[in-house]
Amino acid sequence: MLAVASRTTPVVEVGVRLRAAAEKVVRDVSSPGAVDDLVAGLAWTAACGQTCQLTGPVAGVRQAIAALRAGDAPSAESALRSVLAAMR
Repeated sequence: MLAVASRTTPVVEVGVRLRAAAEKVVRDVSSPGAVDDLVAGLAWTAACGQTCQLTGPVAGVRQAIAALRAGDAPSAESALRSVLAAMR
């Protein structure tokens, strides 16, 4: 007789990694790893298949990344605050 292993699929809250990345970066927008943190949040969101569920916040995070790369920390912070407001 074969034993059947019970498998459960973990449930991932929609946008949890993206929100965490935005919250981390908005606390210190000028930190050296800010862009990397936001890119990682986007990657997790894509890997979980949630990008299409979070089109607005994803666009906002991309906008923040572009602003940071351009050296515009105030615009990045504003974009991230909008992202966080939209995800509440």
